[in-house]
Amino acid sequence: MSQLTFKKAGLFAIHDTGKPPGVEHYTTLFIVHGFAWHGAVFARMIPFANTHKTRLVLVNRRDYPGAVPYTASERAALHASQNPDTTPAGALTTLLSYAQTRALEFHDFLRSFAIEEELSEKTVILAYPPYHALGYPPPPTFYNPLTDPSHPPGTGIQLFPAWVSGYYTHGDSPHELEHRTPLQDPPPTILTMTHEEIEGAVFPGPGEVGGSDEVFLHSGVRCGLWEVLRGRALFVGMNDDDEEKEDNVKGWNDIELRYVWCDRSVWELPWATWALQAELAEAEKAGREVRKVRLVRLRGANHFVHWDEPERALKALLADSSEEEEEE
Repeated sequence: MSQLTFKKAGLFAIHDTGKPPGVEHYTTLFIVHGFAWHGAVFARMIPFANTHKTRLVLVNRRDYPGAVPYTASERAALHASQNPDTTPAGALTTLLSYAQTRALEFHDFLRSFAIEEELSEKTVILAYPPYHALGYPPPPTFYNPLTDPSHPPGTGIQLFPAWVSGYYTHGDSPHELEHRTPLQDPPPTILTMTHEEIEGAVFPGPGEVGGSDEVFLHSGVRCGLWEVLRGRALFVGMNDDDEEKEDNVKGWNDIELRYVWCDRSVWELPWATWALQAELAEAEKAGREVRKVRLVRLRGANHFVHWDEPERALKALLADSSEEEEEE
């Protein structure tokens, strides 16, 4: 597989498959990568785009290949959250401002693209996020090779790729999660990738200690940022009533949230899903108004379903049903 090329698009960089040939009505799907992997990790989905009348736009965030790096002043604001003299409340204020600026940057990019290409309606999709990205607490005891004290220094980072890309046999409750050992068959996705494929999709710099994503993630966990952002994303009335908010970001509460999860992923993902389901159920019981949330379950899939089963992943992201996929 040849390496993808990304062209600058404002502050970001994109790989755009373009309009499907011979199709009048099609779906434009923007995919934004996660931590230390960039948009090329979704390359295997591209050959199926035309079949499913889809225009794929793979987006590289700032600090990733082709996009505009953060400035010195932007980095200074981010690193201020780590200052020993900064209180948790102060760090939260700093990171909320940082997050809002990044969100507006992406909103403006989407808005410009939508106007230029005459796109309508927008659905937001969360694709198999880990619990800490949603601000949920971990279980009382858990395993992650990056933080496990039993591993000698420097060992955890070597164990992490196979651990996070493994397939796991979990039970049907939070108490029946396999935390540590992935299956040998199928093997972890990273072990099936060539050196060239890994090199073409991984960009570790922002995820390394002191990198923009590493600071943002872990400082956000410490000060409760992700919990605050989750509340703003889920619950109606926390955004549209803000009179000071710019007009072009009002109406957020009207946008549906689709949540896709893979039930054989590393434990952090089903744990997040069950926490979300519990919160939604509790909110309904308490009479709180929640935005429209649809859950789509990929049975037997892992955190790298977009690599191992690219057409299935694409179909899940395009799904318009709240029913769990393949549920009998």
